[in-house]
Amino acid sequence: MILEVNNTYNERRPYLVHRDSTAEVKTPDSRPSIKGYRVKDFYVSPFNSRKGHYTVLASDPLGAGMVGFNGIDVKITLNSSKGHPKLVARLFSERKPIDPSLLGTLSKLVFLARWFWVGFVTVPRIVKEAIILLYRRKLEMREKPAPLLGTLGRHSTSTEKVLEKCFRRYLEFLVHHSKRPLLVKYNSSGFISKSEEFSSLSYVASPDAENVLELRVLTPAFYSRFVQYDDGLDGITSELINHKTIWINKPELTQHIFTPLSVTSRSQSYSDSIFTALTRNLRRSPLEASIDSDPIHPPRTFLPARGAKDVHAPLMEAFMICQADGGLKRQYQWASFRQLFADWCLMGRVDLLDGGIDIVRMGIAWKCVSFVNQHGRDY
Repeated sequence: MILEVNNTYNERRPYLVHRDSTAEVKTPDSRPSIKGYRVKDFYVSPFNSRKGHYTVLASDPLGAGMVGFNGIDVKITLNSSKGHPKLVARLFSERKPIDPSLLGTLSKLVFLARWFWVGFVTVPRIVKEAIILLYRRKLEMREKPAPLLGTLGRHSTSTEKVLEKCFRRYLEFLVHHSKRPLLVKYNSSGFISKSEEFSSLSYVASPDAENVLELRVLTPAFYSRFVQYDDGLDGITSELINHKTIWINKPELTQHIFTPLSVTSRSQSYSDSIFTALTRNLRRSPLEASIDSDPIHPPRTFLPARGAKDVHAPLMEAFMICQADGGLKRQYQWASFRQLFADWCLMGRVDLLDGGIDIVRMGIAWKCVSFVNQHGRDY
């Protein structure tokens, strides 16, 4: 049985719940039930940690021979780490199921009119209950930790989508020019994750997979954080060990990717020089990420420290200016500048910056229209 848990941050966590045949019972209507157990490792509520486990009891919705439909009846119990029930949720159906293909136009409109409002009031209901728990019940709120391996990341913002594309090109370039035979399996993060493989020029496939590195980005926030670092290896190390926004199966291999590397530079334009100067002044160390005190990640191999005098790896910014095509370079410059500026004065809220830019644009457009109208009357 597949159990998918969602939170209000657009993150999802699918669990494969194994059927416990020894604990299964018959429901009152003689329908067989499916019982399962799964350890919790997903952040859902600010009032609960990631500790505990889920117990699932579901009536088999299918009839004999997997023919027909008997309705939905699922009960999920969240238990604490000590085994005490903390929350019980039940989803069940009472009426016969509706086949949309058999409904006429009027019936579909009536159905939508009856149920469309549910989605709009869900978030206000959540906020209301959160206020009650916080102020009336005096429950302690927990900061949102970085997602763990197995979590499907939230939707990427438009800025993060551009930065992900640039990071992918940057990583491909570094792997391709690595002196060590390497195969990198890169998994991006976002609502729809992408998986790609990059190999160095000297890589030859072998069954032992000694030189195969897997890099999984756990949250799109990694891309907006990575542009804050002056050095690629420092960024990867910090996000892996300290902030846990990525997962790597063999961290010790990253030093063979983010190595001192010469980038053939073309003549830098005046606009590129201005952009470099601006981003140098805006760049700050990323904020600390909230992490559970008892992480569920397996122990990682720590990376060897590298002194400041050895930091020669080119920035992704330098790579984009010197190697990327003009269109991608401009996308990177605009996206990274917006992100760095928002991190500097808007707590990383690029959406607030975009809203301010839209207001300025509307103001300029209004002034232009007013100017044209006024001078048009004069003539």
